Amino acid sequence: MCIRDSSNTTKAELRKSLSELFASKDEVRPGSLQQLIQSNIPTELIMEVLMISDVEFILKENYVLYKKLTLEIIDHIIKHQHSLASASAMSICIELLQRMLVPLFPASELYMTLLWESNSNAEVKSAEESLFKTEENKNEVAKEEVKGEVSVKAPIGMQLTQALVNILFLPDYSIAKLGEQDGGSLDGHGIESRAVWSSGINCKSSKQTKVRQFDANRSRVLSLLLTCIGSSIYHAPNTVPNYFSICVVNSGLRNLKNLFYSLINTVLGYNWRGLGIPYLSARSNRHEELIGLALQVLYGLIEYVPLSLDKAEELVEKDGVVRNIACLLYTSDAADE
Repeated sequence: MCIRDSSNTTKAELRKSLSELFASKDEVRPGSLQQLIQSNIPTELIMEVLMISDVEFILKENYVLYKKLTLEIIDHIIKHQHSLASASAMSICIELLQRMLVPLFPASELYMTLLWESNSNAEVKSAEESLFKTEENKNEVAKEEVKGEVSVKAPIGMQLTQALVNILFLPDYSIAKLGEQDGGSLDGHGIESRAVWSSGINCKSSKQTKVRQFDANRSRVLSLLLTCIGSSIYHAPNTVPNYFSICVVNSGLRNLKNLFYSLINTVLGYNWRGLGIPYLSARSNRHEELIGLALQVLYGLIEYVPLSLDKAEELVEKDGVVRNIACLLYTSDAADE
């Protein structure tokens, strides 16, 4: 693999770590990923140093290594979706996974097998229906209700989707820490004002409204989520099911309502006039970046309609699937106060 050269010491360190990570022919060297994600290397450099072409080369020439590394990164994300071990480690894994997944999407057979344990030749409409068709599958998303997490028996793509949504409401990473006075841990199955990013629709007041220090982490996770739900752009129309979107609009998804109202209230509450100070936005564009990503994710999920729901009047649910995320506007109660 050819990592881009740079005279910068930090980039050189990252280049060395990535080279060691991809050095083996078939196995991820023990501890190599942990060593990388526990380093103090700025996460923004991953996108600069690790090129998509590098990942494409590994995917083509050494799929065994690619698969093991990708699954190890996903495993870290899933394991720490409720309890944050290290904010830096989580961010590095999310940045790495974004780079790892993009070259996988065009390889539909590998993509479907690795993430969804499915055949890419399956008929799309029936494949969508099969994911949440029966009551057993419908409840797969909420099988382990103690923690509200996806069952480990679910496809890895479904587990990843739920983990990303949960991380968007992970205290000390994407929202302010919740103490006992705030009601303790989140339930995840309603609209919880203490977790919603901004006050507004169905949320009169939110503890998170003026919290901006987590904008970079929120943007990072939203960017990966957007990449996932946009995977269909790599396939011809109606040839490969958009399983990521199916999972995100599944009514059993934990924190689904918190996600929707966080996105829409963050967008609607954006003060584009700022403080009236010229060029103030040049000091930091973190919040503007979050607004842009929130809009794109909202648009993708509002426009998405599963092929199995081909009747316009079926607005709310069928076999546990919300027709699109905007339906929550008509089905949700007000947030808990």
